[in-house]
Amino acid sequence: MKLGLRSAQHFIYIENQYFIGSSFAWPSYKEAGADNLIPMELALKIVSKIRSRERFTVYIVIPMWPEGVPSSAAVQEMLYFQGQTMQMMYEIIARELKYMKLDNSHPQDYLNFYCLGNREKFAAEVSNPNNSHCDHGDT
Repeated sequence: MKLGLRSAQHFIYIENQYFIGSSFAWPSYKEAGADNLIPMELALKIVSKIRSRERFTVYIVIPMWPEGVPSSAAVQEMLYFQGQTMQMMYEIIARELKYMKLDNSHPQDYLNFYCLGNREKFAAEVSNPNNSHCDHGDT
């Protein structure tokens, strides 16, 4: 996987159940034990492209909610750790943009997270305002 990340020229697309790692560089909970180096590898890949002034983007697709009860402690911890991972990556990219004096650039020009979801269809009378019936007393 690391070789693929390092050899990418224009973009990287990752789709996974969750995205947690490189806790040694998190803003807090550095000892969480999330030792997956992929997030740091991605952030450093982006930094190298910024330094060489090359266009590069990382797209990461994850579920809005990991499997399990959204309010459970386990899911909330996973979401928190995922947020720590994202924040760490964005901070690394932002520092490099500032260092390179790229004031018109934003970390989201280089790193984006997406959540796929299904939309429920509304009943026709709710979603179509022309079908709504309103009695104003007119006969």
